[in-house]
Amino acid sequence: MKTCVGAILLLATAFAAPLQGDEGTTEPAGPPKELPDLLRLDARRAVREGNRLLLEGKADVALDAYDYARKLRPEAREIAFNQGLAHYEQREFEQAREAFREVSASGDDALGHDALYSQGVCDHTEGLESVEQDPKLAMSLLENAMTRYHDVLEKQPDHKAAHDANRKAAMMWRELKRQLQEQQQQESDGECDNPQDGEKQESQKDQQKQGEQEQQQSQPSDPEEQQEEEQQQEPAQQQQQQQQEDQQEQQASAAKQHEQASREQAERKLREMMQAQRQREKMRRQPLQRIPVSPVDKDW
Repeated sequence: MKTCVGAILLLATAFAAPLQGDEGTTEPAGPPKELPDLLRLDARRAVREGNRLLLEGKADVALDAYDYARKLRPEAREIAFNQGLAHYEQREFEQAREAFREVSASGDDALGHDALYSQGVCDHTEGLESVEQDPKLAMSLLENAMTRYHDVLEKQPDHKAAHDANRKAAMMWRELKRQLQEQQQQESDGECDNPQDGEKQESQKDQQKQGEQEQQQSQPSDPEEQQEEEQQQEPAQQQQQQQQEDQQEQQASAAKQHEQASREQAERKLREMMQAQRQREKMRRQPLQRIPVSPVDKDW
């Protein structure tokens, strides 16, 4: 009891002791030996205040509290982790990843595993938000997220949040890959259809023109011979004309079949797109689990 009272008196004396300046003014006493303990206490209060603000949805103000606490305790991994959570809530994914990366690189423990998982969540969330505007970027971000999740599961196989998030990321990645492949196939089919039809028509015209030239070259100069030749060629011309009509009929039938197939293909694509849309809506109704850790509080 005497020791405690003595310490309190010593502390009070240290704060109360005046210093005389050059001009005779009184200045505050210098920092006592207990000042580091007081600084740690201030950092703890700042972190708790930041946690309260973050849980209330005031991530921007929480960041100010964490920044202040970090200046007092720059080595505290827990504060860096909380900063990552606040940046994530602000959708500042790059800053959040950097904070989580710092934590995961500085320790292979539960906090480090959560930080590694949280890096994957940043990639995962950013990927989902990029699906409509840039599917390829979304696929790349989802791949990064799955890599993070796998790393977490290697270190902590029972990390349920990583299991769940990895499954959802893989589902979305496969869906985007299928859509991109179908889009590429449709573009390829569109490029190939018209040139082939044009080549067929040009080939038919060339054949017809060549046949007319051969007929003109083979016509005799004598009228009687020409008449006799025409009588002989008439059945052949009729046969050739019939063949051309048959060929045109076949082409019309093929074009009709192609049109029917294209219509059926378009209907099938529409059904698949509607199914994919329903699948995406179903996945959105099962949202990605947010970073399943609360802001860290610690008695430093």
